[in-house]
Formats: sequence, C-alpha cells, structure tokens
Amino acid sequence: MDLRAVLRAPGSDAGQVRDAIIDAMQLKPERHHFDLNEAPQILRFMNMTGG
Repeated sequence: MDLRAVLRAPGSDAGQVRDAIIDAMQLKPERHHFDLNEAPQILRFMNMTGG
C-alpha cells in the first residue's frame, strides 16, 4: 500500500492516514506458511525491498 497519495492529498488529516493504514492491514495475510523441508524460492532480494 502506497501511503504517499494519502499523505500528499490536500486537506488530508491524521484520521485519513489512520484509516489508510488500517485498510492496508487488511491486505496482509494472517500468517506466513513456511515449509522448512523445501529449498527457499527467493522472489526478490533485500536490496530490492529497501533493506
């Protein structure tokens, strides 16, 4: 979720930012399912993520 649009919108307030963050949390899976018996599939590296 890109919060820049909410933060840069004219007249945006803390309530709109809070609502956008809550909406973004609904997109997040409840948990991750890892199978430690299989080799990992790296879809993107940390430098692509920003870390």
